[in-house]
Amino acid sequence: MELFHNLERSGFVLNIQMYNCVLDGLCKAKMLDFACDLIYRLPQKDLTPTVVTYNIMISGFFRNGCHTEAMELFHTLERSDFVLDIQTYSCVLDGLCKAGKLDFASELFERLSHKGLGTYNIMIHGFCKNGEMEKAHSLFLEMEKEGCAPDVISYNTLMQGFCKHNEAQKVVELLQKMSQRNILPDAHTISVVADVLSKDTNYSEYMSLIPKFPIQR
Repeated sequence: MELFHNLERSGFVLNIQMYNCVLDGLCKAKMLDFACDLIYRLPQKDLTPTVVTYNIMISGFFRNGCHTEAMELFHTLERSDFVLDIQTYSCVLDGLCKAGKLDFASELFERLSHKGLGTYNIMIHGFCKNGEMEKAHSLFLEMEKEGCAPDVISYNTLMQGFCKHNEAQKVVELLQKMSQRNILPDAHTISVVADVLSKDTNYSEYMSLIPKFPIQR
């Protein structure tokens, strides 16, 4: 911060991208009071906060447990007709899910006109983390029907959720679906599969059902 203030005092011209970097650092350092003060002073420097600026602040509030402040900022932006991007909604959804506020997250998710891969993955992770595997799996199937192809993260997340509930058959079924969709497993996939099978008495039976994937170089 001292270097930043010295640059300001020296007359060095700082643009909004530079301020965004400082705000991000302050939020990660849990210095939210300084971050809030800085963003309020931007108009004095003839700088206008961008959507990236607000995304940083929303994420920072959630990361530091300030859920009320995060949602107040989000709702203020919505009411002001500020143009929010998909990353803004992803930040809010992720924050709500991690705070265990899945009802609010689901309500916001349903309001989205465009549900991309990232938002689906956030919600699936949220449901899995909360032990709501039926909702997580239902959302996984929905995204396929809506033409949003799941990626390896989608599969890994769902498989890990089933792994925690010792549902080896579900994990193997997802692995077979990955093979059918030509989605290659990664190190995390292998770790999850090994974990769930090692705890199942039908280990050898499931091993015979695991599909073969191309060797990755």
